[in-house]
Amino acid sequence: MLLLAACRTPVKSGGDGRSGTFKRKTAVKFNGLSRTYRLHLPSTEAPSAGWPLLVMLHGAFNTAAKTEQETGFSEVADERGFLVAYANGIGVFGLLQHWNAGHCCGKAVRDGVDDVAYIDAVIHDAVETCPVDSSRIYMVGHSKGGMMAYRYTMERAGKIAAAAVFAGALDSK
Repeated sequence: MLLLAACRTPVKSGGDGRSGTFKRKTAVKFNGLSRTYRLHLPSTEAPSAGWPLLVMLHGAFNTAAKTEQETGFSEVADERGFLVAYANGIGVFGLLQHWNAGHCCGKAVRDGVDDVAYIDAVIHDAVETCPVDSSRIYMVGHSKGGMMAYRYTMERAGKIAAAAVFAGALDSK
């Protein structure tokens, strides 16, 4: 797999051999380590307005890599022409990852991890790296990732065009 992590050169097109999924680092750190995400670049040429971006938030105890395999969004992105950013929650040694959705449970909540800022950083990095249509940024969250999608859309109203949640509860506070 090619890595774009060391390269900040904007990607102009998926049709130039640079399509695929790449591990990216953000400026946000947790326990001294940069938080990462996976960015899938479609095999299609970027439209003049830029690609739509889908931000995918995995469920608790899952990972971005496993969620990419489970959802099939990368294959759909290649067929339909959009970017997918698979965000990673925090965990232990890359396992048992979860989110601070502002309520409920887990280390991320107890430690006050700023996952809203992390998702901001994921979106910023994708936009800085690739041509993105900023009016077409979407979010999907599963379970605890769905809870995080609710939180993000409430705290960053207007930043994304739409969100879809499956198997995630909304905080009743």
